[in-house]
Amino acid sequence: METVFWRVFASPRTTAVIAVAMAALAMVAAVVPQGEAAITLARYEHSEDVQRLIAWGLTDVVGSPWLKALAVLLLGNVVAVVLTSRWTTDGDEAADAPARAPEDTKIEAPRPEAAVETLRETFRTLLGAPPTAEKVDGSRVTMSFRAGAEAGLAPLWAHLGLVLLVAGAAWASRPPPPSKQAVRAVLDVKDSRTGTVGVFDIVEGETRQFFQWRAQYILRDYAASKDGLGPAVRIERLFPDQRRRDDFWVYQEAPPNFDERHRKGFVSITPRKLGLVPVPGAGLASSGAAVMLLVGLGLLLYGAAAGSQAQGQLWIDVDGRDVRLLGTPTKPGDPLFSQAFQRWDVMARAVLSE
Repeated sequence: METVFWRVFASPRTTAVIAVAMAALAMVAAVVPQGEAAITLARYEHSEDVQRLIAWGLTDVVGSPWLKALAVLLLGNVVAVVLTSRWTTDGDEAADAPARAPEDTKIEAPRPEAAVETLRETFRTLLGAPPTAEKVDGSRVTMSFRAGAEAGLAPLWAHLGLVLLVAGAAWASRPPPPSKQAVRAVLDVKDSRTGTVGVFDIVEGETRQFFQWRAQYILRDYAASKDGLGPAVRIERLFPDQRRRDDFWVYQEAPPNFDERHRKGFVSITPRKLGLVPVPGAGLASSGAAVMLLVGLGLLLYGAAAGSQAQGQLWIDVDGRDVRLLGTPTKPGDPLFSQAFQRWDVMARAVLSE
């Protein structure tokens, strides 16, 4: 029973299940408003959906016990997979070459005195590791190499990379704290006298003068929902004598020409885009989400590259001038291993003839 449990817990398939579950939670965090943003939206009218999400516990995914439990399971699973892979590798060191192997080739070494050292160093470099076992019997030396040792852990790294990518994307989608945000508005401004329409991109505290009118306009506040007309921004108007100020709200979901009909000012304003943006230095590049995205992408690419490697056992049998290469793939009939063995044969012949 314990053995069965360990095999299941240390399986890359278990890693995949946990990774998918964590990715699903991270996607919820990316789509559903979290933390302070959810609480702020819940205060507005017609926010029954947000209040329902809060009641379900979906607005605090990062702090949920489900995510913490999955993180602990994933950590334990990673350790178990790595240990199992190490034990399997260490326990499979066979120095004696088999009498027959799916891949088999013979080479004649012009310089037998240097054949063993040359082949040992060549394949240590090619396969990224020294021989797993080596046997000397008189003039005969047999070396055993493991090909694609990293490929066994490729699914693990790919799954971890996926988790980090989705979690990083969810983190990046969360707005920074209010102290590190500023209001931004992209506005269509129409001159009431000439009918000319201009597009203005304004950030909080910035002063703009529209067309030839002397009054100046300053973007001040933002509301996620106001007066049943969706997001809105408050704009302050400052007259030339610096003594008169007034302000007004511009609504994202107002009917066409709403500002022109109701306010009847020098200009009428129709918003294209309203919202909050990070202040300089508080964007994605300065957050931990960028690190998670980079590490996740790196692990995903590494897992994909490692998984495309040929996996199996390679024996090099050297007896004087007679050199024999034998190979057995981990998966019978693996075409990647057959192609790799052909490259190893060409490389062995090339280094022995130098």
